[in-house]
Amino acid sequence: MCGRYNVTDNLYVRELMKSLGMPLYPQDRLNVAPLSAMEFVYQDQNGRHLIDGFWSVLIEHNPNTGNYRQIKNAQGRPLSTFNAASRNLRTSRLWKPLFKNKRSIIPISGFHEWSMWNGNKTCFNIESADGSAIAMGGLYDFKSIEGEAVPVTASITLPSHDKFMHIHKKSIPLMLQPDDFEMWLDHEFTNTKAFEDLLQSTIKFDWKVTPVDSPATLTPIGESEIIKAD
Repeated sequence: MCGRYNVTDNLYVRELMKSLGMPLYPQDRLNVAPLSAMEFVYQDQNGRHLIDGFWSVLIEHNPNTGNYRQIKNAQGRPLSTFNAASRNLRTSRLWKPLFKNKRSIIPISGFHEWSMWNGNKTCFNIESADGSAIAMGGLYDFKSIEGEAVPVTASITLPSHDKFMHIHKKSIPLMLQPDDFEMWLDHEFTNTKAFEDLLQSTIKFDWKVTPVDSPATLTPIGESEIIKAD
């Protein structure tokens, strides 16, 4: 997954939030990028919450801008922690403890990938074919930054699917179904082996893939393709 998505407060997103038992709705946001302000759902002993956070787990204050930036490794390179690859969830020192009992859901309307189309690198908007909102599976934490507990989250990615290779060869996001919500968000449920089926690269509903002019406007510039569910 390249690292862009959008969410719109419409009937479909409200239906998703209703199925999550949430009375709140996410704000409209286009072209959400890593490190951007965003919203996600998590559950603790006090119930479920829709919270403002940031899309990346290892962040720190940027003294030059007053915002946040990725933490750098020993070689001075920024660590990319807005996606958590499913293959690393049980082995990574970063992802393993979060996968155990800090699982989140990121409500989205669609996500974006870039691929060649008509000879040009083009943005594609990928959404449910029937317009339904998507519950993107993720991991969350509260990062202590200069005495402040900052909510952060990462989306989980699965290996790419054969039907999607012409758009993106590396990965697809984990998309949860309503039957998955209870166990996924249950912070007391720590048997991660129960999620084996969820972590398979499966297209569980039809996707609509549309070339657009920009993730900031989503204006279609060509015909949509329907990728059928498995």
